[in-house]
This record gives sequence, structure tokens and C-alpha cells, in this order.
Amino acid sequence: MTPLQNSRHEAFAVALAGGKSVIDAYAVAGFRRSKGNASRLAARKDIKARVLELKTAIAEKTTKKRADILAKLGEIMDVPVNVADVKPRDQIRASELYGKDIGMFGTDKQEVNTKIELVFSAREMKI
Repeated sequence: MTPLQNSRHEAFAVALAGGKSVIDAYAVAGFRRSKGNASRLAARKDIKARVLELKTAIAEKTTKKRADILAKLGEIMDVPVNVADVKPRDQIRASELYGKDIGMFGTDKQEVNTKIELVFSAREMKI
């Protein structure tokens, strides 16, 4: 990975890769906020290539960390009960976290949509 020669362009690419909006990334890089200029800079081939390169590096690190964590959880789950410093509750928690990662338990949250109508009489509305 080779950084862009222009340090402000590099800062812009890093901010974009980090999830900032085009305008926010433009400001973070030290430019005056300008939607048009920010969009123009984001459309440049060298900027797009650098952002893709940075996002790929971030994804690789995240995948590696996730794999390491899942491997460690697997180790904890496989330790015989009451051996070493691993307690049964640790094994249960490791199993739960592993199961959540693979989607075994579905979602924890449910969205509930309800419609509430409030009716007030004219007398109640007077302040």
C-alpha cells in the first residue's frame, strides 16, 4: 500500500474508507466544506483506488480478528469441565457467543410497530 503523494488527498481517502461521508471526509482532510469539490475529488481514479485499497486492508484485519476470536471461543468450549481455569459458566458463555456469531439464535431485538391515537376534547386542549 502506497499512500497518496498529496497528504490532504490521503487524509480524505482514509476518512472515506473509515466511513465518513464525502463532505465530512473533505473537511477532515483540511479543505473548506464544499459538496461539489468533495464529490469531484471522490470521483478521481487515484482516490477511488486508494479507498478500495484501505477498505480491503480493513476487511482483512477484521476477518482475521474474527477468526482468531472464534478459534479462542472454540478452545474454551472444548476444555474438559473444571480443568485449568475454565469454569462451566465460561464454556456456556463461549458457546453462546459462538452461536450468536453463526446466527443460531436469530435476533435479540424485535421491532414492534403500533399505532396510538390520542383523542382530546376541546376542554382538555385549553391551556
